[in-house]
Amino acid sequence: MRTIKFLTALACGVPCVRQDWVTESLVRSKLQDWRHYLLPQGLSVTYNMSVTQMVDVRWGEDRAHLDLLHGKTGKLRLLDNLRIALVGRDLMPRANAAANSKAEPGIAKVLICMGARSVEVVSREQAIANRLGHYDLIILRTGENTPTSPPASLRSKNVCSWDWAKDCLSLSRLLPYTWPAPAED
Repeated sequence: MRTIKFLTALACGVPCVRQDWVTESLVRSKLQDWRHYLLPQGLSVTYNMSVTQMVDVRWGEDRAHLDLLHGKTGKLRLLDNLRIALVGRDLMPRANAAANSKAEPGIAKVLICMGARSVEVVSREQAIANRLGHYDLIILRTGENTPTSPPASLRSKNVCSWDWAKDCLSLSRLLPYTWPAPAED
């Protein structure tokens, strides 16, 4: 399971390591080489393969690496300068929701870290239907009952799923805009 924190770190170019790195460093009383403990970047749904992280092996040796997190240089910016509408019912916290509700406001942050110029989060596609020209890309947060095609009101635009964005991040490349294939029984 790729957490929002993990995806944000990948999008920023921060190396992600297994917890064993900390344990081994403590046991040996010496900081171990983190490169041997890199986590896989992710599993590509599109190509069904596990991909290794593409990181600067000198990461952390210079203060400039931390400065890269705040600027537009450094990590490959897959969504460079795109204006994105992010649509999903579980993306915004609700005022009366329980603390354990499944709201995931961090997805917009991941997209910004991937280089998006702006991300507007809405709960339903009807909220942006009259302003489709404002967006370069529409990403839908789909659930278990994913329709076989994008909503009719959005078919004239580049529409894809959140899984597509995660796959792009895992593969470190922008994939063609596609809609998820229906799940086989």
